[in-house]
Amino acid sequence: MLFLIISAVALFLFYKYLSKDHDFFKKSGLKAMNPFLLLGNTGSLLMKRLSMGNSILFMYNAFPNEKINGFFDFLSPVYMIRDPELIKKLAIKEFDHFQDHKSVIGGDVDPMMGSTLISLRGQRWKSMRSTLSPAFTGKKMRLMFELIDECSGQVVDHFLKRNSSEEGTHAVDMKDVFSRFTNDVVATCAFGIKVDSLENKDNEFFRMGKEVMNGSKLKGFFKFFLFRTFPRLAARLNVRFLSDTLTTFFKSLIIDTMVERENKHIFRPDMINILMQVRKGNLTRDDQDGQTDSNDGFATVEEFSSKADSKNEWSDDELVAQCLLFFLAGFDTSSTLLSFLANELALNPDVQEKLCREIDETVQCMKDEKLTYELLNSLKYLDQVISECLRRWPPALLTDRVCNKEITFIVDGQTVTMKAGQQFWIPIYGLHMDPKYFPEPKKFDPERYSDENASKIVNGSYIPFGIGPRNCIGSRFALLQIKAVAFHLLKHFTFEVCEKTALPLEMGKLSLVPEKGIHLEFKKRVKA
Repeated sequence: MLFLIISAVALFLFYKYLSKDHDFFKKSGLKAMNPFLLLGNTGSLLMKRLSMGNSILFMYNAFPNEKINGFFDFLSPVYMIRDPELIKKLAIKEFDHFQDHKSVIGGDVDPMMGSTLISLRGQRWKSMRSTLSPAFTGKKMRLMFELIDECSGQVVDHFLKRNSSEEGTHAVDMKDVFSRFTNDVVATCAFGIKVDSLENKDNEFFRMGKEVMNGSKLKGFFKFFLFRTFPRLAARLNVRFLSDTLTTFFKSLIIDTMVERENKHIFRPDMINILMQVRKGNLTRDDQDGQTDSNDGFATVEEFSSKADSKNEWSDDELVAQCLLFFLAGFDTSSTLLSFLANELALNPDVQEKLCREIDETVQCMKDEKLTYELLNSLKYLDQVISECLRRWPPALLTDRVCNKEITFIVDGQTVTMKAGQQFWIPIYGLHMDPKYFPEPKKFDPERYSDENASKIVNGSYIPFGIGPRNCIGSRFALLQIKAVAFHLLKHFTFEVCEKTALPLEMGKLSLVPEKGIHLEFKKRVKA
């Protein structure tokens, strides 16, 4: 009997602990989704086997008339900000109150991943962002363009040879092709290694990249759950995002390359050279004026507004962490977006035909000259097509901010007070798929970004690379490699639907990649 009483009391206390914040939003007078024990709303949606995108849409559409509402990310109450004006206010104007992301993998859990720019907080983030910002200016992109252009040419050469040696066309796994391309770009631009992963399919750099990104999805999900929900337990269990083997491989690769270049006085316009300058404190802001190039299209690089003091010295681990983040972001997100871009072009032949005409006209203007950074960025319709792909399939479905000091603001007469440590989400995918901002949101329509229509887009409703000073620092680099390979491929081929093409696309439950992949054919263009 005593055991039953103790068990009942223990269960009651456990229940009270799990449900202690369930009336959080009711006290604040805000509408909120009803949470489940432990799982909250995000976990319960995962249990329903909804895709990540559909989960975000479900939460975004739960209160369509509210500018701000609440939900529970497992045990934590989180504000959902649905209004573009309020998003701009909190993420830009009130940035001093919302400087940080929630650290999914903190330095106490995984020192390497915890040192990446996306995980850093407060002054450490300001210093690192200020230090790295000059690495992603237009001037640095021009230097890297030749390396990216060379990798794009390798992709075309591979399929030209394949087409000439084989009869007919064959289904191609777009994710695999573009993962190999982005692997080569990151290898050459970040690590100073020249590889051709379409020809040398089993090269060590690509194998390591696949091991990082693929692994066990179920194991990765439980790691992610542990990092987010029980970070102290993860630290005690010594759980790491990357295995010791992978961490050692990348660290040795970067440090050894730096040492060799210093000893042999080797210069290469890549990320390694930039990090070497950072380590010496020689990376200058001579080309950083906080503005975009006039031909950068819609891309922006919003810098931290105040002059954050940069550290003069960074440890090798901190520099390796930034290179590793560059690899993780470049390898997966860009290849996924390119796969969606190819799929949309195959499904919208009128769009593909118009884009091919623009590329053909550009090639005629080039005559026999090589493609240049300026010329590539002058292609308006290519910008429009990529912009629409970023709206329809944004690299990040959401972003977040954590309050670092208490703030009170008013929304439609309702007073809202956020305290330090509380969090809000910006539902990027929800905004991009809201018919209030983008009529017929499932329609792929690059004309939304034409000179005549671009001004109609509500400011703050289109944020594929995030918003405010914590937007994506590598957006220019991502766009450059996407534009380059799209240009070169469409110069010679069109993307065509085939028997293996999955229609309609069904998103993966634990990733942004479609469950059945994206399979298309490269059809050699016959020019008049």
